[in-house]
Amino acid sequence: MSNVAILLGLVVLIAGCASQSSKPSTDSQAGAASAQATLTSDEPRTVTDLSQISSAKAVQVPMPQLNTPDSAAADSKPNAMVQQNIERLFVANVNQLRYREGRTDAPGDTALLNDKARKFSEFSYQLLNQTLTAARTIEPDRLAGRKLREDIAPMVLTAVMDSQGRLTEISIESHSGDRQVDQIIIDSCKQGLWSRNAPEQALDSDGKYRLRVRGYIRAYSFDFKGRYKYRTELGLGIL
Repeated sequence: MSNVAILLGLVVLIAGCASQSSKPSTDSQAGAASAQATLTSDEPRTVTDLSQISSAKAVQVPMPQLNTPDSAAADSKPNAMVQQNIERLFVANVNQLRYREGRTDAPGDTALLNDKARKFSEFSYQLLNQTLTAARTIEPDRLAGRKLREDIAPMVLTAVMDSQGRLTEISIESHSGDRQVDQIIIDSCKQGLWSRNAPEQALDSDGKYRLRVRGYIRAYSFDFKGRYKYRTELGLGIL
């Protein structure tokens, strides 16, 4: 074979290879053109290759955080701190709060014991209210919230006031069964039995006011520390 024939064969072989290598480039250009047409066209098209839509890097969507024990504990910390602060504030002031509650006026009641007291009711209730107020003031300190006997009885005494309405004498007719209660009723009468405008018609034949006082103190409620409040009942009769 001549040199010319060999050279011609090599040229044909090189041209064939070049034509085959150009086909993939043509195919990729056609795919890009098709994707571009898909993006610009308003008509719906089916896309099977997501890389044709965008060449940007894929964006990672954050996964929702699971409620692990550590995350639950972290969420509960603020609520736990609030609860601790509330408890600390309550415990720090519990004595003050209960002290105020214990100092509120104790319940009480008054009654007129005979017709003469009812006849001079304004005078009689004035003496009763003054004595009841004194008893309410004395009770918290003297009794200190302790429990009283269940069989406690009314205390009865006789008080004597002069013609000017000043207390001059007290005599005990019957005891309550509790020494401290007796003393509270006696001291309450000392503070409450007086009058600046006592009616002369209520005077006894000896020119004095003779009063029969019946006092009764009993426990009626208690708080969570076991400290009691008391109910005080006072009755008055004019002799």
